[in-house]
Amino acid sequence: MIYEHHSCGYMEPIIGDLVEMGIDSLNPIQPCNNQKLIKETYQVRLTFVGGEDSQGVLEKPGVTEEEIRAEIRRAYDLFAPGGGYVNFPITIKYDYVPIMLDEHFKLANKY
Repeated sequence: MIYEHHSCGYMEPIIGDLVEMGIDSLNPIQPCNNQKLIKETYQVRLTFVGGEDSQGVLEKPGVTEEEIRAEIRRAYDLFAPGGGYVNFPITIKYDYVPIMLDEHFKLANKY
């Protein structure tokens, strides 16, 4: 069985304990955590899901198309190298879904 743990917010101090308990995947790894350190520390033991700044960028009032694309690229560039990454942004603003999908397809082919 594969177990994906979902926990919004700051969870950096307990990730090591979760890994020792046997989780396989961590979702969403929000930017309030040191994402770079988490990737470097656990990249051989975890699959990372998400990583976008949903609250500060994707759900920000007045967010631009370029800001959306830049945030998706930032998450891919951080988590995708070396494998073990599933991009899964959460948004309630359905108007942005076509932009997000377009950027995902471009980046998925890159990695």
